[in-house]
Amino acid sequence: MGDEQEKWRRALLKKLRGAAGVKARIDAGDGASLQRSQLARGTASAVADLVARCVEAGLARDGPEIAAALAAGADGGIVAMAAANARGPDGEPGARARRKRERAAALAAASSQSGGGGGGGEDAKRTRLDDGDRARGSKRASGECKRATWALHALAKAPDADPASVAVTAKALTAVLRDSKRDAASMDALLASVALYAAAKLRSSALIAEGATDAASDARRELRVCASRVAARVDAQLCARVDARGASNALWALATLASSRGEAGVGERERHAATRALVGALSTRVELRAAFNARDAANALWGCAKARVGLSDEATTQLASAVSGSAPGSAPGSAPGSAPPGERGANAVEASMALWALASMRGDGTIGAHVARLAATGVVRRLAECAVKVGPTSTTEVDQHRVVANASWAAAKLSERVVSGGGGGDTAGDDPAKMDSEFDAVATGLLRRFASAAVEAGPAFQLESPRAAAQLVAALRPSLLDAACGGGGADGVPSADDVAAMTILTHRGLRSCFARGREEMEKEARGTRRTSANGAHDVVRKYPESIQKPSSDDLAAFCDAAEALSGFGVVVDAGYFRSAVAAACTGGPTALGWRAAGRLEHCVFSVLGLGPVAATVTARGSGSHRGRRGGAAERAPSADDVAAAERLLRRGAAAAEAANDTRLAMETAAADVLLAVPGPDGPVASGGGGGGRMLCVDDTHRLLSRMLRERGGWSVTNWNRFSRKDRRGAPRPPAGAFDAATVRLPPTKAAFAMALVAVAARLRAGAVAWIYGADREGVRGCEFDLPDGSFEDVRVVHSCASGGGGGVEGFDRGAHVEDSVGSFSVLRCVRTDKPFGVSGSGNPAGGGATQLATRSTTPNRDEDLLEGFKKVGRLDVRLGDDVHAFERWVTYPGLFAGGGLDVMTAFLLETMTRSSDGWLGSALRGTPEGRGGKEGEFSALDFCSGSGTLAACVRRLAPSARLTLLDADAVAMLAARENLSLPSGSSGASVLDSSEPDGSSPRSVHLPAAFALGDGWTGLSSDERFDLIVSNPPVHLGLRPEFTVLKSMCAGFDARLKPGGEAWFVAQRYVPVAGICAGIGGLAAKVARVCANDKFAVWSVRKPPGAGREDGSLERKAAKKAKKEKKEKSGGKKEKSGKKEKKEKKEKKYS
Repeated sequence: MGDEQEKWRRALLKKLRGAAGVKARIDAGDGASLQRSQLARGTASAVADLVARCVEAGLARDGPEIAAALAAGADGGIVAMAAANARGPDGEPGARARRKRERAAALAAASSQSGGGGGGGEDAKRTRLDDGDRARGSKRASGECKRATWALHALAKAPDADPASVAVTAKALTAVLRDSKRDAASMDALLASVALYAAAKLRSSALIAEGATDAASDARRELRVCASRVAARVDAQLCARVDARGASNALWALATLASSRGEAGVGERERHAATRALVGALSTRVELRAAFNARDAANALWGCAKARVGLSDEATTQLASAVSGSAPGSAPGSAPGSAPPGERGANAVEASMALWALASMRGDGTIGAHVARLAATGVVRRLAECAVKVGPTSTTEVDQHRVVANASWAAAKLSERVVSGGGGGDTAGDDPAKMDSEFDAVATGLLRRFASAAVEAGPAFQLESPRAAAQLVAALRPSLLDAACGGGGADGVPSADDVAAMTILTHRGLRSCFARGREEMEKEARGTRRTSANGAHDVVRKYPESIQKPSSDDLAAFCDAAEALSGFGVVVDAGYFRSAVAAACTGGPTALGWRAAGRLEHCVFSVLGLGPVAATVTARGSGSHRGRRGGAAERAPSADDVAAAERLLRRGAAAAEAANDTRLAMETAAADVLLAVPGPDGPVASGGGGGGRMLCVDDTHRLLSRMLRERGGWSVTNWNRFSRKDRRGAPRPPAGAFDAATVRLPPTKAAFAMALVAVAARLRAGAVAWIYGADREGVRGCEFDLPDGSFEDVRVVHSCASGGGGGVEGFDRGAHVEDSVGSFSVLRCVRTDKPFGVSGSGNPAGGGATQLATRSTTPNRDEDLLEGFKKVGRLDVRLGDDVHAFERWVTYPGLFAGGGLDVMTAFLLETMTRSSDGWLGSALRGTPEGRGGKEGEFSALDFCSGSGTLAACVRRLAPSARLTLLDADAVAMLAARENLSLPSGSSGASVLDSSEPDGSSPRSVHLPAAFALGDGWTGLSSDERFDLIVSNPPVHLGLRPEFTVLKSMCAGFDARLKPGGEAWFVAQRYVPVAGICAGIGGLAAKVARVCANDKFAVWSVRKPPGAGREDGSLERKAAKKAKKEKKEKSGGKKEKSGKKEKKEKKEKKYS
């Protein structure tokens, strides 16, 4: 240990001498002759950091060793400067980098001409081998691979590499790997990691990633082929020899290539297999994990997070220990400084990257919450020790604001608790409560440190990086609310420092959201700079260096913070608040994103004292107000407040409508890519002209069927799981044998496996199936979920990139996955002659393969298509203070929330049962109004019922209620029938009313439930109306936003609710429900928010008792309207006929 400590000290002193030399040259005015990488080493902060590291290694700060190193370095810098001046310049700026690129290009060209060897036969430095050696492919093959790999690496290191040279070099390496005479030994683990790293760096460079030239396109294509070839060599055997740096670089590169803009930079099959092999090596090789340093560990965690694969708990905690700088055997949360000599832990950028990775893997579910928080505790401690500068950026500090943004987001994400409908949570580990409190303490400390530094930095921080400021404020908000709920402070009051910092950052954030506020902040920042400037150390540059306009999501974060502060009676400047919201509402319909509009609805009504969020703003006052906002009770809202809220509702409706117009962008693009598959590999020119039978699966919007008939000559039969307009869905495909099939990729793996089993049962042997979808939906990796043995020759036959935003000009993409379309691919596979079945990978229940028995002709074949995927379990639902159990609950793949109880539905049930005036709450408390104690039977509708969770809860509280379940999903309706149908042969099931202690109350009856399969209200007859409507409506179509169902449901409340009836539904907090309902009008305009938390909001509306009585007035109105429309239509025809006759008479006269 003593020798290692001494070696580490000597290494640090050597680095210190070099930094002191560079600093001496910079101080002497010779900075222009230094390289960019040298300039970063010679700053005062870099020298001070090295001195601190020497002190940590045991050297005295004022000792002779450090003093001698500084003096020797300064003398050496002066000598080096004199030598450089005597030698003269090497050429014009950039000449050295250009010569390096030229050498790499020449090497690549020679490699290509010699078949990938990196030089011709005249290369005197390489021993020539005879043809026998070449056939064996040992030294010669390895040498060719080395030269081609390092040539690609040289281009990756050179700035602004020429795309043509990159294409030639990548093609040369591909030629080496493609040569069948070369064995696997031609590329070892080191070369594989170097090649992948170089391909990723080059693919992400601006000239290649964004270039529109033919050379850039060639470079992208050749890099993809090359990276795929290299990734194919990364198997378990190679990973058994990979070192820590190689594994880290390979994981980083594979994730970077997979997330390339447009077409992925590596094949999905090769990337998937290589990533799994590397992750397996990390999970099994203890010595490999122990060798990771901080940077490699951070890169490996980032690569796993981007690839959405999880490590073992041991690997996760050990890599986190390397990032935090704790000893490999110690706990991740232990204090840094106990690592072996030379291991200091990650810097701020690396630590924030690792923290982001842990939070992302936690959010994706690839690691557990307990493990993620345990591993992140030490990383947060390490990040708190790093000198993160929050303030005006400089050349060497450009990553600091990104550190604040990533770390703030990750800390908030990891602090979230898992909420489940059954009351369960993530309780893995020995003492999760203690671990949670420990992580919360260190995370809150880090956020407070960031906030304090941001306040001291002045307005410049929020002008230069509004995203970092918004993420910081958003991360601080939950701790503020927790303190108000008794989690901190005294008597539920947060600390004064936290509130003060939050208030300053929120006001600055609001001011930065409109032009006049930014101008004022810029003047303040410049004035601060002049008063604090110190002549000799003044930096001649603009201050702040750059000003960025906050996005609508940033504004929503600041407004959320203002809402939290107003609850404590804190001063929130209403003028700034209104100006910020008004600026966001200025511009086209897409200037304000629909997500931000939904979040702003809750903030505006709360901060401006307008009461609960509602589709109609009813509170009105006079005058204006600019000052304290402690709540609505202090004064009546002003006319300006009301105008701001009404304008926001209009903008929210417009933003939702603009987003809704793009809901089919992904579906259209996916269908277009399938139709564009060239040659016989595609469905258009593959021989369907002879009248072959095509099964078109889940072409719900008929984007593909007509084109296949017209252009391909197919006889098309559609099978759609979901109903659309007047076309009803079906749980199974139509009977018959088909010659081909097209399958739109379903949203989940289990649903895809179930659909492909059904398709396999209908296809003839040798039939072709095309699977199409977006890359981000997982279409490139879906071949691993195909039924075992049912398909062969699986390959990607076409891929294409599509623009973002669905073609809407000025679309606010933000950072949301559904706001861009991305790239699409088509997989082609051939049906084998194996009988249909369910593979082990396709079995949603897991736990081994479930193979259906082989049948030639059996009457139950169609039932088997779904039966193998059916799951029966127990469903626990909390209603009030009691947990109700449904012992036999049936679900199928592809149902919303897996067919169980999701957190949104649980929140809706909790709100309804706690409501004092709602029907469900009255039913729980046993009042007559809630138990159907009115004339006639009580009717309830579960709109978008899924497997029937809400309807089952209504029946549990009111057994005599007449239920109707409505859904567009045929499989969901199948599950609902099994969950709520009465026993065979019974017209009503008698149950005891448990309201009496002895159970002696009269028996009540379960009335038969009605099941309606259809697209919204079209599934019901026009005269059906209900006392209660409950719903958790969908607001997405795949990965795209869609508000068609929500709008249709709310528009139907007028006609579908009985007098005195009520509707309850839940949506995400960011959905602009109030704006959407305000645009609909009628009863929907009376929709109001009942309750909301940080994620969801429950809305309700009640129809007045006197509206539309049961006297047939609604039917008469509808009949009169239809008669009027018919009459107008008839009159229009007569008018057209009269004009035609006059025209004919006129022509006849003149003729």
